[in-house]
Amino acid sequence: MNLQTAFDLLGEILKFNKRTILLFESSVTSIELDVMYKKLMTNIIDSNVFIRSLSISLHRFNTVGLYNRI
Repeated sequence: MNLQTAFDLLGEILKFNKRTILLFESSVTSIELDVMYKKLMTNIIDSNVFIRSLSISLHRFNTVGLYNRI
């Protein structure tokens, strides 16, 4: 599996699913997040679906008032 496919799948799994995002957040260490962030920034073309999925999900949660509750 290549990097783009992995980011695309992760983006689709997390999109509009607050529980899955919270589960992902709680299962990843800060060191792993740093590594992932570096991968995101150095492979912006491959990771764009993942970044957009998180962005539109957070926007939707904020718009419908789900940002602070499950």
